[in-house]
Amino acid sequence: MKTTFKKSFLFIALFTAFAMIIASCSKSKDSAANSTPEPTPTPSTTTVYYQVGNTYGDHTGNACFHFNISYTEADGSTVTIEDATLPWNKSITVEAPFEAKIEGNIYYNEDDMPNEGVFCFCRTFDVSNTINPYPSWYHQDLTKDKYIQLFAAHPERLHFEKTYKVE
Repeated sequence: MKTTFKKSFLFIALFTAFAMIIASCSKSKDSAANSTPEPTPTPSTTTVYYQVGNTYGDHTGNACFHFNISYTEADGSTVTIEDATLPWNKSITVEAPFEAKIEGNIYYNEDDMPNEGVFCFCRTFDVSNTINPYPSWYHQDLTKDKYIQLFAAHPERLHFEKTYKVE
């Protein structure tokens, strides 16, 4: 009797284990088929605005100053505009993450500078997700000789750059 009981118990235990394995397999297939797939994240887009100018308030920079502008395009490439006509503006639509950069170099020819009197050197620039009515600026009213001295001592004033990160 003990042997029959052991065989019956072993048969029932094996049958139960087999039934549990089959049930769990079919349950996982059912839950996988009925589950909602994770949504694909939609890329975040933003408009980036670049701006460069040569005016500040009622001051306009003298035409003897010329601007070369480089900026990051939506595909990540760098575009350079030589002797840009100011004011210069550009807007692009980008997907986050993105690093927008504007960089400028200002040059002049001493022979084009007025020999007499005071004249204006202005630069304004910005890169952001808004059109900025108060961009970074630098303004100076000097004579030709003073500008030549100023730029010799501070060549960084003929350069500007700014980076804006879109997250």
